[in-house]
Amino acid sequence: MGDLPSNEKSQGFGIGRCSMCPEPGLPDIRWIPGKERRYAVTTNGHIVSWCRKEPFVMSTEGKHEYARARLGVEAKPIVVHKIVATVFPDKIPEWDGTEIDWTRYEIDHHDGNKKHNCVSNLRVVRKGSQVKLNYIKGERKLKLPLESVEEIKRLRRQGTPVREIASMMGVSLARIYQLTG
Repeated sequence: MGDLPSNEKSQGFGIGRCSMCPEPGLPDIRWIPGKERRYAVTTNGHIVSWCRKEPFVMSTEGKHEYARARLGVEAKPIVVHKIVATVFPDKIPEWDGTEIDWTRYEIDHHDGNKKHNCVSNLRVVRKGSQVKLNYIKGERKLKLPLESVEEIKRLRRQGTPVREIASMMGVSLARIYQLTG
């Protein structure tokens, strides 16, 4: 698909092993579909641009919760984990390697760090899955299914004490207040 550098050459412009991942060796690198010869992505979540004389690793830092990249001057930012999953579906643990149907699935981060976009830290989960673990502020929190959120709101409107709702639903008092305002 073009003169994409080998893994050994990619280290020369700042792409090395991810410090958060256990895998040895250098990351794999592939062109981003539709952006060939301009943008590539590595298995450790780095976006590389060839839009200047020398390739360089793009910054994906920002004020957003997820790492994002803008692939072109006029382009909207895209979340990096979705780019990595689209380009490397064959390397996502516990996934069959087929193309991901984004209408049915989404990407979750194993460690809860939404800026840690190594392919080994990503997993494909069904949209609206019953329970999805997230790590927020160092604590495990459950992402509640819509039915549970609606039930919490209904109980709160009926005057059920917050402590009782939290106990029934297995969530914290803060989570009840967060959902019901």
